[in-house]
Amino acid sequence: ALPYERLAATYEPYVARVPDATLLPGNWLLLSARRELWCEHLHQTLHAQPHNRALHFAAVEGRRVTLDLAPPAARIDEPCVLLGGSPSHYHWLVEFLPRAYAASLLPELRGLKLVVDTGLAPAQAESLRMLGIGADRLVKIDPVRPQPFRTLWVPSLLVESFSLHPAALHWLRTAFLDAAPAAEPGQRLFVSRRDTSLRRLVN
Repeated sequence: ALPYERLAATYEPYVARVPDATLLPGNWLLLSARRELWCEHLHQTLHAQPHNRALHFAAVEGRRVTLDLAPPAARIDEPCVLLGGSPSHYHWLVEFLPRAYAASLLPELRGLKLVVDTGLAPAQAESLRMLGIGADRLVKIDPVRPQPFRTLWVPSLLVESFSLHPAALHWLRTAFLDAAPAAEPGQRLFVSRRDTSLRRLVN
């Protein structure tokens, strides 16, 4: 098996055009017109841990999933690009925001509206504004009701088990670090993670 960082680098960014798809909010899963449930690999191990993705699931038996869905919202006929979202700033930054980079690779997607979470945090909205994406380009879907789309463009996730694709890492550095003002000398705040069992600081 490849190390995660090498595995992440083996996948080329892509954008999939999905017609007549229904987006399941919260999990960001897609239900196709043929009743197929589509998900990307990251955190979507439905067959192994269905309880972790139980928002819309009534039962999981092998490759068959029984869904418990609220009535769908009105279909959006305007072509849109899936961005997604998370209340965690880290997951937003490394999983969902780089989809804007993948979408920028196709000229025909520039200017299309981006589908995000209704719970978009102020810092997340600010990160989009720094990329030139204002509120007028955002489609905030209902947090519970499935959202049908006539055409939904789905950029690939650019991370595998917390290892970023090199192209996504370069894009994030260029988009944010190069634009940030130089820090003024001063005091620094150290946050200890001594009492945690995961992601401990080592330096």
